[in-house]
Amino acid sequence: MNLSNLLEKWGMSSLKITHPFLQMEWTPEAADKNAAWALYIELLTRITTQPLPIEHGDEKTALDSAYSLFATTREVIREHGPECINFTKIAIVVLNQVRRPYTSKSHRNSLARALEDETERAVF
Repeated sequence: MNLSNLLEKWGMSSLKITHPFLQMEWTPEAADKNAAWALYIELLTRITTQPLPIEHGDEKTALDSAYSLFATTREVIREHGPECINFTKIAIVVLNQVRRPYTSKSHRNSLARALEDETERAVF
């Protein structure tokens, strides 16, 4: 199943996004759908999207995975080219306005060894 089929299954031909950092209606073209699907698969299979008991988690690996989404997103955008401009607009905003503050804070905490503290790991 691809993103287009998933949207159609739910009776959606477009998606209205309203968030403090972004408000728009997204009517994806084929390239946008393909790029979104590629990134969706990356996100679904990341350690950071799966609940793990604290005793089984590795916060450094999760942080590295979250950080690597920047390169992964850039790669998806390059692979799908300028035809996925609508996807690109959303992806860049999400990276810079949502992911970057999170990874910056988490990186600082990691350098300060805060992730060695059980309470801090739970917050992470």
